[in-house]
Amino acid sequence: MSDYVAADGAVLQLKGARDVGVHAAESAAGQAGFVRNLFHSLVKQPPGAYSPELLGRLTDKFRADGFHVRNLAVEVAVVAALRPTIAAAAPAAPANPHAR
Repeated sequence: MSDYVAADGAVLQLKGARDVGVHAAESAAGQAGFVRNLFHSLVKQPPGAYSPELLGRLTDKFRADGFHVRNLAVEVAVVAALRPTIAAAAPAAPANPHAR
């Protein structure tokens, strides 16, 4: 048995791998981590490369969909296909007229 201090400050007594898995699945940090890792695995970019609030929106939708992984994967694919990254959306720097 081991005590674990969660991100919210609560102290949990973990008795084994199952307790760790349950905590990870039920915690907001664990859910956001799952969404972040799935996004990065599928797109090879972090969600923040598309939008600072994208991770939160995808995590909220994942919860609202009852943690349906296939729906999350589809949503990630749609975002990646239809939205440019922040770097790609930024205007190009003007050419330096003094450079030769």
